[in-house]
Amino acid sequence: MSPADGAQKDADKKYSAPALEKGLDILELLGSKSNTLSKSQIAKELGRSTSEVFRMLGCLEERGYISERAPGDGYGLTMRLHDLVNKWPPHARLVSAALPEMRLLAEQTLQSCHLGVLNSGKLYVAAQAESPLPISLTFRIGSEFPLLRTASGRVLLAFQSKKVAEFLIGSVAPELSSGEKSELMNHLETIRANGIEVSDSDRVEGLTDFSCPVLDAQGNASAAITVPFLRFLNRNTDAESVRRKLKKAGNTISARFGGEAS
Repeated sequence: MSPADGAQKDADKKYSAPALEKGLDILELLGSKSNTLSKSQIAKELGRSTSEVFRMLGCLEERGYISERAPGDGYGLTMRLHDLVNKWPPHARLVSAALPEMRLLAEQTLQSCHLGVLNSGKLYVAAQAESPLPISLTFRIGSEFPLLRTASGRVLLAFQSKKVAEFLIGSVAPELSSGEKSELMNHLETIRANGIEVSDSDRVEGLTDFSCPVLDAQGNASAAITVPFLRFLNRNTDAESVRRKLKKAGNTISARFGGEAS
């Protein structure tokens, strides 16, 4: 064995943490499922024996990351991970800066709005302010959506450096042709020039999404604030007014978060 091979082996051993990897595998598996899983199902999904996952399940349950909703009903994630994210200082500071303006925006426009951030190549809903009306469209906090298929996701891409945007697009949509990538980059330039994205929803017919960035000190998007615009028949719901108020809210939140106006 050469010295280089020996050094690599030592490095691999130094950073190898089988128990930790096993625990993370379980959390990631349960996070991808809408239903609970039994010990044997978890072991089968991970390609491990039941005895391998038994002690790890006990540890994760004791620490409050997973639980059985009823004895023998299988394991699911608790809100422990969500609570940790919300206590993470940058995330907590962003939500703290955004929520007062989001609530004001909802009151002024009679529309719900939500705050989206980039998370592992997806759009993650980090905060929500509901419309005061009895009928509104809300997004569950913690929901994730494909980045390119949401107004929020495209805004997050538009307000990044070109290099970062191209890297993210390559990661989440490697199947795009060069022509499709070029068309998308041109669209992102338009969003950046306008300071806002206005597009038909790809999930709800007749719904229009208005989205603008929350910028950091470097002018990059830390988040996107989005209004899924509902046109009420018995209300004076002016789309242009919503657009102006949304941009104002985005600028105010950016300033509070330590960034600059778009």
